[in-house]
Amino acid sequence: MIKRISLVALLALPCLAACQSDPSPAGINSEQGNDQVFEVVQLKHASAPEISRALSDLVTAAAQGGTQPDIDIQSDQRTNSLLLTATSKEMEQLLLLIKQLDVEH
Repeated sequence: MIKRISLVALLALPCLAACQSDPSPAGINSEQGNDQVFEVVQLKHASAPEISRALSDLVTAAAQGGTQPDIDIQSDQRTNSLLLTATSKEMEQLLLLIKQLDVEH
């Protein structure tokens, strides 16, 4: 069964970057106030290159007309993993989306 992704969550991504008011930990992008985090997510069912492409397209589409979030999504085909860089709040949203996409067919 394929689950549908809420576009509300995707549209919130640019706002998360623009609306972040928490100060970042010392030494981590303290000029911008963004606490960039890195995650490696190994997928169990979905293809990492396909999910990477889909997420990148959705982030780009959601950002049109707003602030471009500082999100980087790469894939490693050999390990079927996603390499993600984003603020901690954006990362939470990305991980929720990935969980919804990485399901058995």
